Amino acid sequence: MNKKNKIFFAKSTTALTSLFTVLININNVASAGETTNSFTPSVAVGSACTISTPAMNFAAWTDAAARTTGLTATIGVLVNCTNNTPYSIAFLDSDHTSGQYKLVRSGNSSSGSATTDFLNILFHNAANATMTNAGATIIGTGTGVSATAGTVTGVIASNQLGRFAGTFAKVMTMQITY
Repeated sequence: MNKKNKIFFAKSTTALTSLFTVLININNVASAGETTNSFTPSVAVGSACTISTPAMNFAAWTDAAARTTGLTATIGVLVNCTNNTPYSIAFLDSDHTSGQYKLVRSGNSSSGSATTDFLNILFHNAANATMTNAGATIIGTGTGVSATAGTVTGVIASNQLGRFAGTFAKVMTMQITY
């Protein structure tokens, strides 16, 4: 074989190989088709609650009130919990003695240890049970909107005489467990 024939033969072989490869690849092309896939969207809705209360304001404490009936004031406890979430509300503060808390006169130097510097107060829920940090609670189930869960009534008993003039107060903390 001469050199010209060798080059021609090499070119022809390469062309045939390329044509053969193209034919094979054309035959291996998949025909058009369909396939499906599915997915599941999901979201978790967690339980959540908020609680709020207004200030509990009493009428003025006078000797007449101190000797006769004492004073009472009632507030509503607002709760907003995820729909169908059970909850329980209780005081987080420890009581002073026998379910009573001390309203301490502001600006006093004895931190409420002197009788003239505090007023005893009891708190009751709507069922008239005494509320303490270990006592009665307000229970319910969330509706998904803000609603009154119950009431808390503060009772300053009569016969707490001889108090100094001033503002008597205590910050009370309510806790909602859900």
